[in-house]
Amino acid sequence: MPVAQLQTQFYTGPMLDWLILGGGIHGTILSRYLLAHDLVDSDGLRVMDPYETPLAVWRRVTNASGMHYLRSPSSHSLDIDFRALRRFARRPENRELADFIPPYARPALSLFDAHADNTIEAHGLEHIRLLGRAIEINRNNGAKRVRTAETSFLARNVVLAFSDSESPHYPEWAIQARQDGARIFHVFSPEFNPRIPQDPVAPAVIGGGITALQKACQLARAGVAPVTVIARHQLRVAAFDSNPCFVGPKCLDEFRAERDYRRRRAIIDAERFPGSVPRDVAEDFAVLRKQGMVRLIIAHVTAAEARPDGTVRLLCSEGGRVIESSYVLLATGFKRRIYKAPVIQQITKEFGLPIGDCGFPIPQSHMEWGENIFVTGALAELEVGPPALNIIGAHNSARQLVAALR
Repeated sequence: MPVAQLQTQFYTGPMLDWLILGGGIHGTILSRYLLAHDLVDSDGLRVMDPYETPLAVWRRVTNASGMHYLRSPSSHSLDIDFRALRRFARRPENRELADFIPPYARPALSLFDAHADNTIEAHGLEHIRLLGRAIEINRNNGAKRVRTAETSFLARNVVLAFSDSESPHYPEWAIQARQDGARIFHVFSPEFNPRIPQDPVAPAVIGGGITALQKACQLARAGVAPVTVIARHQLRVAAFDSNPCFVGPKCLDEFRAERDYRRRRAIIDAERFPGSVPRDVAEDFAVLRKQGMVRLIIAHVTAAEARPDGTVRLLCSEGGRVIESSYVLLATGFKRRIYKAPVIQQITKEFGLPIGDCGFPIPQSHMEWGENIFVTGALAELEVGPPALNIIGAHNSARQLVAALR
């Protein structure tokens, strides 16, 4: 049945075995695992997503951020074989795409995306998608009824593969200034246009992590230098955004042995490195800084004012410093509030599901939160640990779930 037809009528087809809610990196990887291990066939599996194409938010966000190389190693791709991306790059027809940098042979974004497209096409993952957004999940004769604004679906098993990637974080001062008409843009907003305006005056990027530096370097090389980066802290250099020890059993086993979920949350917070940058990005920024194309100011922006000429005055806490710009970009990440989403709150109450003091789900080791409701990504981090949000977190979640089912 075509996606458009499924979207606009009540679902009367056979009950699905698995319905994955979220068609980003995590939902796509899990669908690949379930099919590859013959735990479901393509007739019994669907991935529901509010976007027509797989990885739509991933592509929008990475394109807007100025990313050129992934922070993840080449072994982390959409396929279940960790050698798949490198094999793809070695094909004669893909030689021009074969672009890696050390350490860990990190792939160019263009290579990763091309391999993702190839994986999706080769395994028919685009044919198992449903267009829609879940707003409620209820019991239905031993199964689950997942309701959207247009229709509803029945499934024996439901996976929540939601993320915060649709919720960019706006500082309070930026919220107020935008309400007053200030031209301040968040690079992760769906409304953000990554096309650089003609001759912006003194462009400023707010943030001190990888996105802020990548975006500043992109702007500078596009000829709109100098670009000012305003960060709350000095640059923090780290290969990854969390401790890689937690990818494997060395640290993960000890993490899972901890039964105090408040302690698990403390470990996650301590072993993640928000606002950090890999060395290659820091070095690229340093080169442009020496050339006067970018500059770094360590300060807290406390207020912003829209000026009649279209510029924005940024007031910093350090010595009352004022910075004026006609192009202010926020690279301040996402809100960490997915557990507060209305559908998550509804499910928690409806099924009496366990949550930690932090508000996040407490799933079992095989990612089952309760009553054939499974989680991956941000919602699984109290079980998957610090790398839960990343590509490897999707693989670890899928492997745990698949191992239990087999």
